[in-house]
Amino acid sequence: MKKFIKIIDDMTLELDLMDLGLFKSTLIITGIIIGTVFPKMCKNLRPFLLIVWMCLFSYLMIKLFILPLHEQLKFND
Repeated sequence: MKKFIKIIDDMTLELDLMDLGLFKSTLIITGIIIGTVFPKMCKNLRPFLLIVWMCLFSYLMIKLFILPLHEQLKFND
């Protein structure tokens, strides 16, 4: 476990404009989902927003954390 923590501490993230835009849209959609939980008029939009949010969030987690960690572990072998 200490090995993984050291690798993650030493990682540097390379973000481009697209990643920052996706992160911003993920945060905006999160706010919209939270805001539409209570009103009944937005029931039709909520599933679509949730699917888009899950796709964006998954993409960002894979790109920002999983792929660099995988490359770092492969490099250390």
